[in-house]
Amino acid sequence: MRLPLVLLLTLLGGCVTTPVVTLPSSQLRGEMRLAGPLPRPARVEVVVLSMMDGRLLPVAATEYEVTVLPLMFDLRLTPLQLAEGKIYVRTRLRFIGSSAVQAVHQEEVFKAFNGESVVINLKPRSCYPQCR
Repeated sequence: MRLPLVLLLTLLGGCVTTPVVTLPSSQLRGEMRLAGPLPRPARVEVVVLSMMDGRLLPVAATEYEVTVLPLMFDLRLTPLQLAEGKIYVRTRLRFIGSSAVQAVHQEEVFKAFNGESVVINLKPRSCYPQCR
């Protein structure tokens, strides 16, 4: 009597697993350009901003060190990062060893990226390439 009961209990126990919820993500791909060659190595910052409560807040960021442009970039964004408001991409170029911004660009992008690449043309500041 005990043996069938023990077998029944072991069969009923089994393994219990809880599925992990993974949120789908969106890829933001793009190409960053600058008119003319870079005079020296630079650091390029790509920041994705979302409008939340009337303020632009960063939701994703990455940095690249480059010696030539164009640069292809790729950011993965979750639905939580895309949840509210409009989405903007801000890029800044600084020469390595300097904190001065040499070139910038900011533009609104659509939330549904549709696999299309964003083309960013960096705008050099008036003091480029000698901004301090």
